Amino acid sequence: MGTIHVAVLDDNEEFLHGFAKMLAEEFHNCNIDAKTFLFSKAEPFLDHLKNNNGVDLCFLDILLPDHHGVSLAKILQTQFPRSRVIFMSGVAATAADIFDADPSYFLIKPILPQRLHTAVSAAMQEKPCEFLTIRSKGQMLRLSKSTLEYVEIMGRTLTFHGLDYLHSTSGRLDAITRLLGEDFIRCHKSYTANLKLVHQIDKTDLVFFSEKRIPIARPKLPEVREKFFSYFAVGKMNRREGK
Repeated sequence: MGTIHVAVLDDNEEFLHGFAKMLAEEFHNCNIDAKTFLFSKAEPFLDHLKNNNGVDLCFLDILLPDHHGVSLAKILQTQFPRSRVIFMSGVAATAADIFDADPSYFLIKPILPQRLHTAVSAAMQEKPCEFLTIRSKGQMLRLSKSTLEYVEIMGRTLTFHGLDYLHSTSGRLDAITRLLGEDFIRCHKSYTANLKLVHQIDKTDLVFFSEKRIPIARPKLPEVREKFFSYFAVGKMNRREGK
């Protein structure tokens, strides 16, 4: 592993510098070569992301005076999918807000070294954007994107149809589709599908390997077909090259 690029954003500068020392010790103990940048305001943080094509690991305070940490995480994950996010907060109740993003971990202040170690270990072992975090029936759930067949919306209720799970929450399908990434496509006003799990496409439906079917909106059919066949062709080429 080469040098990892780390950013920490917290408006409390006293906490920020104390946390930086704790973080440096954690990286030293784990033999991780890291370059850490500290920010107390959102705008310099965002400028740093744009100028450096994101970061590998980001620690974000949720409650900031000029931005909300969850909103910043959405920007980070949409524009720089490789980035892993760890939220921090001194208020446990703010954990309810993080389902709108896709964090690797959530740390409650004051942060203990062992908790920091657990968070860093989880983030470093996780592939970027491997999971989606949602809040369902009062619980925080992390759903595997690789086994998520499709997301359905009825009214304000989102239902996540996985190969081995079925969970619901409230939200917007367009926002979830952006978080899910390029493997997913909005094929209908009510559905977003995982192309990795689609077996075939016909005039009206996407058909999954599980034999489940979801409709394709007629105006979206050309776009869905193009993306499906492009996706299939790239996957076939990668398999041929042994990637």
